[in-house]
Amino acid sequence: MRSISTPRVLLETIEAQTAKTKASRPSQISALRKLFELFTTERRQLNRFHYLDDPPLRHAYLQYHLPLNVARSMVALRDVVDRHPDVADLEDVFDLGAGPGSSTLATLFTLAPRAARRYVLTDRSAKGMKLAREVYEACDTSLTKTNGTESSKASFLTQKLPSLPNFTRPSLVWMSMVLNELSQADGRGLDLARLFDTLTRRLPVGSVLLVVEPALRVPGRRLLELHDGMVESPEWELLAPCTHQAACPLLRAQKRPWCHFHFAWEPGKSIEKLARAVGHDKPEAALSYLAIRRIDSSAESTEPSKDDKSLARVIGDRMPVRGGKSGQYVCRDGKRHIETALPTAIERGDVVRVLLRKPAEIVRRWP
Repeated sequence: MRSISTPRVLLETIEAQTAKTKASRPSQISALRKLFELFTTERRQLNRFHYLDDPPLRHAYLQYHLPLNVARSMVALRDVVDRHPDVADLEDVFDLGAGPGSSTLATLFTLAPRAARRYVLTDRSAKGMKLAREVYEACDTSLTKTNGTESSKASFLTQKLPSLPNFTRPSLVWMSMVLNELSQADGRGLDLARLFDTLTRRLPVGSVLLVVEPALRVPGRRLLELHDGMVESPEWELLAPCTHQAACPLLRAQKRPWCHFHFAWEPGKSIEKLARAVGHDKPEAALSYLAIRRIDSSAESTEPSKDDKSLARVIGDRMPVRGGKSGQYVCRDGKRHIETALPTAIERGDVVRVLLRKPAEIVRRWP
């Protein structure tokens, strides 16, 4: 498994930003604990106020959750581009509900620089947008000096979802942590059905929507529901992590599982130290994600399905099975089953080829 390191320029930018705020160590730890609660057990409070408008919480987010979410988005984008290289050619990048711009930064750090690439970030918090601008400009300036490239254009809009910016050409559209932070099971918060209906109408054909969430059950299950809604729509095709265009088998499985993946994260010493202070000896490094592409439903295709039904994504860790063997859950052609003929080096997230009466072979490593 390849590890994801927090880019040095981001660590330096975070250090410069946090140096502006005089906060004691105990207050920093207290604020970070509060953020963990807000994103897990106290999720309902996120509709009542924006944590980026609160100075201690904004400071804590910048120190820990920003680099973590940058890493999550980098992992998702790498996986999508590995399977669909043309995604890297999209030059308009929209970061909806961007917060301080973690997915924009992930794009900046992952894709090859292009002078024509344009970033548009939106968020309901004006202070969040101010922070996003400062962090983006510092990172972009440093990268352009180091690489000798031109600076990309970026716009920062204080705009509350489901309001959307204008999409004028095929775009890469991010929605990171939106399901976890802005939607509730009881119907309060963001109307996701309305939002995705609007996106379907407004996004040009060829656009790619990349939704990234923490590896938690509630947003993970909502992501599966979104997945199945998009499967039923003739306007969208699935790109990743699925290797098929079928409904998700996990929604019908017992014990309410969800699709999520771990990755090796090297956050940096300052982040590790802060994580240990709140009881995280090993910083969390996991995500759930979905990548879908807007397609032309009116175009008649005479081509056969592009699905390779032998491809499967490993969605479980190795475990003992009957007969003294070991196996792992894989998802193939819309079905989940335990595969015992996997190489011992296989890890959750890998893409494998499963053929009848033959050992499975590794097609693509995760992440």
